[in-house]
Amino acid sequence: MWHNATGWLSNNGLDGVTNYPVSRAIFAFVCDSTHDIFKYRSTIDELIHSYTKKQLKTSMLLLDSHDTPRLRTIVHNDKDKIKFALLLLFTFYGTPSLYYGTERYMEGAGDLDNRSPTNWNDHSPDVEDIYQITKLLIQLRHDHHVLANDGELEWIDHNELLIMHRYNDTENHYTSLTAKNMI
Repeated sequence: MWHNATGWLSNNGLDGVTNYPVSRAIFAFVCDSTHDIFKYRSTIDELIHSYTKKQLKTSMLLLDSHDTPRLRTIVHNDKDKIKFALLLLFTFYGTPSLYYGTERYMEGAGDLDNRSPTNWNDHSPDVEDIYQITKLLIQLRHDHHVLANDGELEWIDHNELLIMHRYNDTENHYTSLTAKNMI
């Protein structure tokens, strides 16, 4: 859903939705200099409190799709912002969904430009860099379920860093990010 979908998610409704509000929060934080750590946390907290844990866990997370410009285009070819956005995506509740080619550093604006076929023969350093970080994030999420849906999320207060604590009974993981040089 393009907006808060709590009305669609109920005992008689859908099990999960495409959670565009999470992607908008990530892009605002990564791309907008007026959207600081506290605004990001507030937006994410609002989403967490709008949905049940089950609804969050069964939602699909994405950064780009056939309906949107590609991630690379949105962040104006900034690889650090792509890595930052992917990290936030892969450490949130739900099921991350990569639009084909995102892991290959593909660009594309509107429809049909965002539907080009993946170039699997491009092994340039930029493509390989994004591909390897994507593989790493998938592996981390697979190996540490607390980074996915098997844990809680809390924020650690800090003025210049976004610090997420993901934990359950057996694991504690801290993710610390700075937005200072992202904009």
